[in-house]
Amino acid sequence: MDDEGEDKAAEAPAPDLSQEYFLIPRPKLDLPAVLEVLAVAAGFILISQLGLILIAGSAPLRDLFQGTEGGLIGGFLIGALVQLTLLGALYAFGQKDVKAAISSLREKAPASGWQMALGVAAVFIIFIIGGWLEEPARVVEFSKFALLGSLVPAVGGATQVVIFQGFILLRLKRAGMEGWLPMVFSGLAFSLLHVGYASPPFEAGIAAILAPLLGSFGLGLAWAWAFRMSNYKLAPVLASQVLAILVLQPWMALSYGG
Repeated sequence: MDDEGEDKAAEAPAPDLSQEYFLIPRPKLDLPAVLEVLAVAAGFILISQLGLILIAGSAPLRDLFQGTEGGLIGGFLIGALVQLTLLGALYAFGQKDVKAAISSLREKAPASGWQMALGVAAVFIIFIIGGWLEEPARVVEFSKFALLGSLVPAVGGATQVVIFQGFILLRLKRAGMEGWLPMVFSGLAFSLLHVGYASPPFEAGIAAILAPLLGSFGLGLAWAWAFRMSNYKLAPVLASQVLAILVLQPWMALSYGG
């Protein structure tokens, strides 16, 4: 009898687990978590924009930063200071997902996350240099503007990574939201932060508004995906975004007027 039972067990077909890899997780909508994400992201975007408008419009700063390149450096500096202050306030008031995002920088991320994140940076850099800069040869220029125009916005970029990839995805993950929806939230918020990038090479009109928004959304979505692939460790995405800023930011600002 025991032999017959073993034979029947051996003949029973194994369950087909391959189907699990093709299932798309259904996103879960947790209203309190969504409202918290919207409030933090909207506050960060609005205060960043208002700070830039109000502080940059003051007479002392107009006198301090002269010319187009000086004005851009001034804008970078103000933006970085405002965003760093906002991040510091969220950390000081104990926002747990902001703290978790920053803490994850000390943790080792899987190789797949690094490959994805650095691949995003490489594709973005090649794409922008290949056809979106007015003076692509200046990317290798060494000057005061190139140095300050890279390093200063890298500080602001680092705070953006913590908020728009780290905080948003960790907060929604803690709420039990899986699937594609948290990444869409992240991409949309990142896109709205960069709504000011609307100028050449597009003509004035709807294309000048939509193209930068769609580009920023795609980039934010890719970085959100890289954060997921990094097992929610922020270092690969931070390195990717800072690398892109260091290479491109001054020249994108000159080409796009901000």
